[in-house]
Amino acid sequence: MSVDIKELQELIEEEKSASERLRKAREDAQETLTNARQQANAIVHEAEVDVRLQELRQARKVEFEKRKADVEKEYKEKLSALEESSQQNFDKAVTRLTQQALRVEI
Repeated sequence: MSVDIKELQELIEEEKSASERLRKAREDAQETLTNARQQANAIVHEAEVDVRLQELRQARKVEFEKRKADVEKEYKEKLSALEESSQQNFDKAVTRLTQQALRVEI
C-alpha cells in the first residue's frame, strides 16, 4: 500500500509539474502573441505614416509646381508690359529728339 501511495504522490508531483509547465507555456505563448501584435501594429502604423508622408510630399510638390507656374506667368506678363512700355518710351524719346533736332535747324 505504501508503494501505491508513493506512486500516487509521484503522479501528483508529475501532474503539478506538467500543470506548471503548461501554465508557463501559455504565458509564453500569450507574451509572444502580444509582442507579435505590437510589432504588427508598429509596422502598419509606420506604413500608414509613410503613405501619408508620401501623399503630403506629392501635394506639396503639386502646390509648388502650381505656384512656380503662377510666378513665371506673372513675371512674363510684367516683363512683356515693361518691354512694351520701354518701346513706347523709346518711340516717344526718338520723336522728341527728332522734333528738337528739326526745331534747332529751323
